[in-house]
Amino acid sequence: LLRFFTTDAAALAVAANGSFFAHARRDGTVEISASDPTVASIKFSTGMREITAMAIAPDPRRRAGSAGNPFAGWLLAAASSSGSVVTWDLNTQLPISMITGIIHNVYALRFSPNSLLIALAGHQTAQIWDVFGARHVLDLQYTNWGRDIAWSTDGRMLATQGRNDNELEGARVWQLEADQGVTTLRGLADAAVKVVFNSNGR
Repeated sequence: LLRFFTTDAAALAVAANGSFFAHARRDGTVEISASDPTVASIKFSTGMREITAMAIAPDPRRRAGSAGNPFAGWLLAAASSSGSVVTWDLNTQLPISMITGIIHNVYALRFSPNSLLIALAGHQTAQIWDVFGARHVLDLQYTNWGRDIAWSTDGRMLATQGRNDNELEGARVWQLEADQGVTTLRGLADAAVKVVFNSNGR
């Protein structure tokens, strides 16, 4: 047992490299704790009414653990019972994007392998959003309670699990097709002022 907390935990998330984890209290406060107990934890208020799910992913804009801060270079996303998802830069502990307008509760969040998209599942909801632009990318046909969601390691497939009333529904696996008419470049560090195709057209 590495750490033990006596406070209530509404949601939990762990960094992929195991270096730290986050737990959310029912009052909307999030505490980020390193696996190394000698590293001081950070705590901040999200302003959310109740956090229902969280996810952690590397920030594609910077190297993890940079700036002498073990939490730098990481993103934290949290969903609320009011149907919003906010993503924070853990280096600054400031929000970088907010997804709103989700009608129902969100019960599961997962970043894509490149951290540029986030998939969510909830009450009659399974969707994919652009993390940095907070833009809706895709709706998956889903009529029941989505309880879990997962990406394949190459980001080409998405699996959802849910239930109908009190009965387990099982899982659905979705094949995500890229390059269907338009390709969107996400996570650019600054505004794009010029675009050029490679000479081979690819």
